[in-house]
Amino acid sequence: MGNIMFETLEQATQAQRELTAAFEAIGMNFSKLNPIVHNALLKEALATSAGSAMANFNEVLSTLQESTASEEGKLGVLREFYAYRARQFSDWA
Repeated sequence: MGNIMFETLEQATQAQRELTAAFEAIGMNFSKLNPIVHNALLKEALATSAGSAMANFNEVLSTLQESTASEEGKLGVLREFYAYRARQFSDWA
């Protein structure tokens, strides 16, 4: 059981590193994201890959940027979407 926990911790650490680098590449700080979004992205990266999680994030971000909603409204949609995503990947982290 100890090895499984260690492997999971290693995978989470690696996913965190990859997401941090990917967010830096687009000029954002992964560690400063809303906790709901941050945790959901980490769960998604563990379940799929950091690349897949980032591709999905970029798609959502692009859609929100095209929206005429207020910034507060966009942030609310982003939080709600990632709360839903977190539930989808709840078995992974």
